[in-house]
Amino acid sequence: MAKNKDFGLIFWIHLFVLFLMYSSPFLFSWQLILIGVVLYFFQLLVFGGCVLTIKELGSERKEGFNAHYLRKLGFKVNETKLKIFLSLVPWFILFVAVVWQVILKHTPFIEGI
Repeated sequence: MAKNKDFGLIFWIHLFVLFLMYSSPFLFSWQLILIGVVLYFFQLLVFGGCVLTIKELGSERKEGFNAHYLRKLGFKVNETKLKIFLSLVPWFILFVAVVWQVILKHTPFIEGI
């Protein structure tokens, strides 16, 4: 059984990746974000979850990164509703990127394809 390393290096890497993900509509072209969304879901399919979550919480984990830390903060978490919500987030981020970049004609920091 993997030892739980709350707030270790993997946690901070995970937070940085999440920050990049949520900032991505303003940082990266929508085409790069689409590639990222596809790779994210491919990762879930191949590995059965996020590789950072698996590395941090172990392959025997009963919950995901978000549920784990929300519970640590004292929130009551409905895992099913959280998973549904989190499965929609990448598509919402892509939607925001398309609106921001294509419709509103803002240039991202890093232009892609």
